Amino acid sequence: MQVVIETGPSGYLTDGRGGPPILDAAVVIEGERITSVGRRADGRLEPEARVISADGGAILPGLIDVHVHITNDGGPGKTGTVLGDSLAFPADLTLTGYANALRSLRMGYTTLRNLHAPGYVDLAVRDAIASGRLEGPRSIVCGQGLCISGGHMDTSVFPDHVSVGGRVGFCDTPEGFRAAVRQHAKRGVDFIKINSDVGSRDPAVPYRQEMSFDEMKAACDEAHRFGYHVAAHTSGGPPIEEALLAGVDTIEHGHWLTERAIEIMLAKGAFYAPTLIVNSRNFAYDRETLGASEASWRWMKAAYDAKWPSLRAAKEAGVKIAAGSDAGFLVDHGENAAGLGELVKGGFTPLEAIRAATETAADLLGLGAEIGTLTVGKMADVVVVAGNPLEDIGVLQCEGAIAYVVRGGRMVKGEGVGSG
Repeated sequence: MQVVIETGPSGYLTDGRGGPPILDAAVVIEGERITSVGRRADGRLEPEARVISADGGAILPGLIDVHVHITNDGGPGKTGTVLGDSLAFPADLTLTGYANALRSLRMGYTTLRNLHAPGYVDLAVRDAIASGRLEGPRSIVCGQGLCISGGHMDTSVFPDHVSVGGRVGFCDTPEGFRAAVRQHAKRGVDFIKINSDVGSRDPAVPYRQEMSFDEMKAACDEAHRFGYHVAAHTSGGPPIEEALLAGVDTIEHGHWLTERAIEIMLAKGAFYAPTLIVNSRNFAYDRETLGASEASWRWMKAAYDAKWPSLRAAKEAGVKIAAGSDAGFLVDHGENAAGLGELVKGGFTPLEAIRAATETAADLLGLGAEIGTLTVGKMADVVVVAGNPLEDIGVLQCEGAIAYVVRGGRMVKGEGVGSG
């Protein structure tokens, strides 16, 4: 049966490609695919077609968040659990991850890329959703992020006699990173995450490289051999340049981008996921609430200040910028669209911010042929908004404004959920 979502004369459709919105538009869905997009009068409808009205609202592609942590709840005092979850039961983490992913789906996010989960629990969430056993967003997962012993994602310290299993990811030497990539490939991850450089509490140099160039290159070479893209947790400066030259495909966070880093990103076609909202959220709380030292608090302020010129320089140069919220770190799941507001604050138009969360994000994932735009033949991931996000991007953060969500042709929010 055809499903037709139409705006009426006072609404519009934006297809995610950055062009002008289409007024009085309709998108036609058959099965899990889009069969028609354009002016409402141009489509051929079957007599029994199900018609959904979005009059006065907006039709968008399903939104994509390229940087989340589904096994962690956001909010002050909770962020440490992402890095210190070694003693959590895998079943608890899996259920938490699924519940958090579902919150994002109900806010219009039909695809998520998860940047860390112990024990491969994000693979379990992904597979349960992909099989149809559970409703949820399409999930692109990496299992455990890879880092050096004692590095960014290896903060739990246990006595020598304590052993914690199921936590592949702490490596040393190029051979160690190569072996870890192979272990992840064996488990069936979708991409590889490394922690190439981190923040430094030295006010003179606020970033430092953790992985050696040879370690990064070994991880990237092995990942590319398996057909995976590589995401790198970064802070900034020359260490980002090293990561890019080693073969990293996406720069996550990247507070301090150098001109040279931007040049390399352009030459290599690398993506930038600046995760602006998590830096801003630090200042929704005071230092004591966050439990931050004075040195950490100074770094947070410096990172916040540095993000805006880095974003502006990358945008002006033409770097491919994808929207990521870092949900799970001070940002609750379901608040993903707050990151789009930060892009607008940083100089994007609302239409550009939406494109960063649709077409560009899909391209980063290597899924541009299937999702990311409202295009004939692509998967029917569609969001109906009761409001005008091109005038006020903040409407995407209002749960009541997300009227309908369709994922792969299936209604997952709105009237008649479960049909389609």
